[in-house]
Order: sequence, then C-alpha cells, then structure tokens
Amino acid sequence: MEENILDRTRAVSFTDFADISFLQLYIISLLISLGPKEPIRFELLNQINDVLFKDKPISPSKFYNEMNKLKKKGLIDYQEETGNIKRVKGTSLAKRLVKQFNFLMLLGSIDFEEILTEILPELTIFTKMEPVQSFLIIHFQELLVDVIFRDFYLKYSKELYILATDQAYERYIKRGVPVHQSRFHDTKKMIREVTHTFDATFLVRYHPTTQNFGLSERELLKEGMRVTKSKGKVIIIALEEIPFQKNVFLEGFRNSIQTYPLFPSITEERLRADLTESGLNMVQLRNFGGLLVGWGINP
Repeated sequence: MEENILDRTRAVSFTDFADISFLQLYIISLLISLGPKEPIRFELLNQINDVLFKDKPISPSKFYNEMNKLKKKGLIDYQEETGNIKRVKGTSLAKRLVKQFNFLMLLGSIDFEEILTEILPELTIFTKMEPVQSFLIIHFQELLVDVIFRDFYLKYSKELYILATDQAYERYIKRGVPVHQSRFHDTKKMIREVTHTFDATFLVRYHPTTQNFGLSERELLKEGMRVTKSKGKVIIIALEEIPFQKNVFLEGFRNSIQTYPLFPSITEERLRADLTESGLNMVQLRNFGGLLVGWGINP
C-alpha cells in the first residue's frame, strides 16, 4: 500500500505541497466543487480539456500521471469499477488545502497598503497619538504591512520593540523591520521588561480566546498594561466579526474568513467589555469599516 505524504488528521502545511501544479490544484478544486458526485476519470479529463485546454488538449497519459501524483499526496481517492474504469473523489485533506489556497488568493486581492493609508490619518487623530520614546508591539500572529511600521509605529516612536520569539524576531530582521526584541519568560509567564517600561503598548489583532505565549490574550492585555508606564496608552487593534449573511455565497466567504487563523475577529461589544474590564481609564472605541481600534489610559 502506498503511504500518503500526509495523514487525514494533520493540519495542512503548504510546505508539503510546494510542488503542486496549477493543473493538479484545478483537478482537486473541481472535485471538491462536485461534492459527493464521483466522476469517472475520463469524464473528468474531457471536462477539464473543454474548459482549459480546448486548443491543445492534454493527453490521457499525462492526465492520469497527474492524478496518480495527487493520490500519493493523499488528495484524491479512486473507486475501482469494471475494466479500467475508475471513479475519483477529493479527500478531506484536499478540501482543507483548496479552502486555504482559495483564501490566500482572496487575501492577495486586498490592497492592505491602500486601505491602511486611508485609515491611518483618522486612526492617529482618534488615538491622539504623539511622539514618544518607546512603543511595545504585541503581534498575535506575524503579519507585516509596511505602511503601519513606516507611517505609524516608526513615526511616533524612537525605540520600537516587538514581543516575539527568537525565530520570529529573526524573520522581522530579515524583512528589514527596524525593531528591538522584547522576550517572554515562559517559566514566569510574563514579559521580560519591568513594570512601567514603555510609553505605549499596542496589541495587534486581538482575539480573547486565542492562546499566545501560554497566556490568553486577555492575560496578555494585563501584561501589556503592566509594562506600560502610568498614564501611558494601551491600544488594541482588532478585526470586527462579520455578521451572519443571508446570501449563501457571502456566508461561504464569511465562514472562510471567520475560521482562518490569520483573521481572528471579535464583536465590537466584546472588545469594549474587555477594554473596560481590564481597568484602563478613559476607554475609547471606534469602528473603521471593520477595523476595530480601542484604547485607554493605563492607571
């Protein structure tokens, strides 16, 4: 029996599929879209040729070779019938891979630089930003958008720190982000800096149920407050939870967004409650078209 590269219980890693071709990706995407229907291989070949390769159809031998590669990767299964007829279906692993790939392609169509360039002037006014000596940034997942560092963090801070593991910090440096590293003490479950170190602290892409550095984000909020100077600002940036959509196509998009780890979201009411219950003073919250920005003054 051939051994699959990935078993059905493991999370999808794009490293395992770095060599997947456009044709292979299209095959499994088509199979997933067909749902429980299991087409015969030759029927599938004819359908793909009709859609993609009318001028120069791919041969059955090439197509079957691509299918066999997908089977070895655990992305399709065959159902043998009489003769040389084989029905084919996409696996649960293929469904997860297609879902993640489609989301990344959708993500690539969003111009974050343009969106943030428009929002940042208003955000700066709303948070009443003024130049300070030092910022601490707590990113719950790495996502580098140059305009944030160039026009916001670096513009208002002489010393910029990011709470990050050694590996994550090395990636920031390789990407040319001019920051210092703040570390987390795993044994003590706390940020290494002493109380009241930073003039301001940012918690980026906040989500209350996610665990980071062995703490919930609510607990990290309290840690961020501890290392922020008295009367300093603590600012949270989060993504608003997308409301339920009656349109089945939009609801499918919503589900993809809500379940993807790069986009943890929260309701406006929940974020306001977390900010208020944290003990921050003068809590302010504003919705910038789906980007929630909340802040308060550290006691």
